[in-house]
Amino acid sequence: MEYRQINESLEEIKFEQAKNAAMLLEAIKEINLAPKSIAEEIERITLPQPEPPDKWLLTEDLMGIFKKTARTIYTWRVQGRIPYTVIGSTVYFNQKDVERLLKEGSKS
Repeated sequence: MEYRQINESLEEIKFEQAKNAAMLLEAIKEINLAPKSIAEEIERITLPQPEPPDKWLLTEDLMGIFKKTARTIYTWRVQGRIPYTVIGSTVYFNQKDVERLLKEGSKS
């Protein structure tokens, strides 16, 4: 091999080494960032998720759901068939309690 060919081969090798070094450096940067994002993802997946806040329904909502009159909903309240909360003069029903009542009704 001529000196010129050897020199060109060395230059090609140096260029490939520089490209590989740049790729390696980029990979190292990504790896250094990865543990934090992996740890965050593991934490997000494994931590218990907070329950969504309760949704409250009005008598009118129950009338539509059960296809019953306000008087029937009132009777259910008095009989203790469905829990309720009164704030001021407004009666509220927890959606979870309504869903439970629906399930019980579908079993009978």
